[in-house]
Amino acid sequence: MRHEYFDHIVIGSGPGGSLTANRLVTEAGARVLLLEAGPHDKGVLFRIPAGFLKYYVTNRFYWPYVGEPEPQLAGRAPRLQNGKVLGGGSSVNAMVHVRGNRGDFDLWQEMTGDPAWGAEAAWRTYAALEANEVLGAPHHGVTGPLHVSNPRYTDVLSRAFLAAAQGAGHAFSADFNGERQTGVGFYQLNTRNARRWSAVDAFVRPLAADTRLTLRTGVEVQRILVDKGRAVGVVYMRDGQRHEVRAQGDIVLSAGAIASPKLLMLSGIGPADHLRSRDIPVLHDLPGVGANFMDHVEAPIAAFTRDPLGYYKTDSGWRSWLAGLRYLLFRDGPAASNGVEAGGFVRSDGRTGEPDLQLFAVPGIYVDRDTPNPPKGYGITLNACLLRPKSRGRIELRSANASDTPRIFTNFLKDPEDMETMLRGLGLLREILRQEPLASIVRAEALPGADVTSREALIRHIGTFAKTVYHPMGTCRMGRADDPMAVVDTDLRLRGIEGLRIIDASVMPGPISGNTASATYLVADTAMRKMLAPKAKVERQAA
Repeated sequence: MRHEYFDHIVIGSGPGGSLTANRLVTEAGARVLLLEAGPHDKGVLFRIPAGFLKYYVTNRFYWPYVGEPEPQLAGRAPRLQNGKVLGGGSSVNAMVHVRGNRGDFDLWQEMTGDPAWGAEAAWRTYAALEANEVLGAPHHGVTGPLHVSNPRYTDVLSRAFLAAAQGAGHAFSADFNGERQTGVGFYQLNTRNARRWSAVDAFVRPLAADTRLTLRTGVEVQRILVDKGRAVGVVYMRDGQRHEVRAQGDIVLSAGAIASPKLLMLSGIGPADHLRSRDIPVLHDLPGVGANFMDHVEAPIAAFTRDPLGYYKTDSGWRSWLAGLRYLLFRDGPAASNGVEAGGFVRSDGRTGEPDLQLFAVPGIYVDRDTPNPPKGYGITLNACLLRPKSRGRIELRSANASDTPRIFTNFLKDPEDMETMLRGLGLLREILRQEPLASIVRAEALPGADVTSREALIRHIGTFAKTVYHPMGTCRMGRADDPMAVVDTDLRLRGIEGLRIIDASVMPGPISGNTASATYLVADTAMRKMLAPKAKVERQAA
């Protein structure tokens, strides 16, 4: 059988895969095949900041992942949709640019023993990646490939939230990504001139004319081929046809924290007993594959406003046409918003130290799509999100069929400390709503309702409305050589199989305190420097 050969194959075009493919082409001069399960990011809604909300509502361009029913979520099976389009989540997320806390990377360095994953290295990498519109040295960069800017448009409710939060004792912050994360303020976004700036814009489109990059979308990868302990190729389906491609160098798995462990297990790499239970031949027993599942989970306090404020009904009828026209003419208005313009990072117990909650202020009544009979009307929703959840879940195969979605046991809020932090978070949100100017703006509490005050009732509310923030991490974590659950080493090479690396959020050993897209770019950038450094050293010595 005649095969296509490339220097490298990259599976997945999200932040990790797009950056990796770019660096392999531009810095190593390699011929790279980039495979993406979803379609191209074609259409005007992929450029408008608020456009992703249309796709979110219809579930277009997302993997329809659903977790297993969880008793602590009132028996609900949480929705866990992930981006399924060129650019992955970066093409359909809220564009919030958050690095995480420096303490996150101190933990990574401790867990790996490698200073390349520590806070000092991370902040240098972040600055090199940024093209920040308003923030500069010493903490930020202005010439990198990732454009970062302030929101072009902010709603009156977002501004009222910030004033009220300061009234509740939370300091204002103009920069969550600099010296201090704690505080409340406006989120910076991955946008440029009020236009979404995705991984495709930063790393794939600049190579549109470069013949060394081959891009294929609409691809369902079936498995990774392993020969004599080395990954040598990939089998995938496209338009009903089976294809087999080979790599002369490393294969890079960048399918995300749900799909990457799934693909490893389909290839016979993972917990041996589980693979045998699915009638999959065991090529390599690696118990950490699919374990250590982490995700951020949030719960709301929502309130109706006295006046018609916020974004209620702006996405339908004549209001949506007016918002679209305003955006096209002036690049501002509701269509220029990402829907969650303001928020912050706080400590729920009032002590000093690193924040344990992220706050999101949404100018509308916002609950998950599968919530029965959600309240409707003009209002504001404040969400408290666990930054460092203690709960850990796992991912398993449903079957040996690559088309089947995996079983995802999130274990959201299973650890008692997570529930206690969330309860404190709801109290904190209610305190913000009691401050001016929100106190005069709010008519009544919509969720859970002013009469819901007991611990038991609030726990029921959390169980009913808690939802993912779409930040899965950790299912193929990196670690020290003596860590039995580590899947990759600190260079992100798969343990026990040569020629295979994982470069996505699945390798994160501990949670990121904030939105995970920026940290995934960091993972890829760090991995590429590690991977390409030996080649550069050899070339310098030869010269």
